[in-house]
Amino acid sequence: MDATLRTFLAVDLPPGAKAALASLIARLKSAGLNSVRWVNLDTIHLTLKFMPETRPSDVERILTASKQALRSTQPFPLFLTRLGAFPNLRSPRVLWVGVEGDLPTLQHTQSTLESHVSPLGYPSDPRGFNPHITIGRLRDSIPPQSRSLIEPLIESEPSLGNLSWTAKELIYIHSTLTPQGPIYRTLGSIPLNLSS
Repeated sequence: MDATLRTFLAVDLPPGAKAALASLIARLKSAGLNSVRWVNLDTIHLTLKFMPETRPSDVERILTASKQALRSTQPFPLFLTRLGAFPNLRSPRVLWVGVEGDLPTLQHTQSTLESHVSPLGYPSDPRGFNPHITIGRLRDSIPPQSRSLIEPLIESEPSLGNLSWTAKELIYIHSTLTPQGPIYRTLGSIPLNLSS
């Protein structure tokens, strides 16, 4: 049997949004937030459907199902909001930036993708969909003094809400994990509003 692939469907971010995130990361670094594995901004995205064990023979089926799912979905506006942490501010493991905008369309887009891709053998995430963009993961060895900085830094960071864009397509990505970080290869794109 062929080895499985790590794939995902996502909304890409425009250069302006990536620049805003780069500035945010630079501020957090300069404030002394160390022991964080920061996400490579070239690969940053808003994940809608993650499939960590994709069968290579299913790649075209997933792409076709996704295009079918979204053929009447209109482009929709999004914008970046506040900085946050999972699972919470006191015990952070993941740093993220929230996403707002036309959330009903975003939620509908994600659930429609799920309903078309899940029957192929890729079930929905039991945690549900919480729109966010991961910017960093805290190392297990983070010093207590760095950990204590996180909550006040997050609470003092202003919202990025003045930066918006229109999601006009989704991308389907193959992710290969390496010690230097993931390497992404685009498997296809799904333009929105194919029916027009």
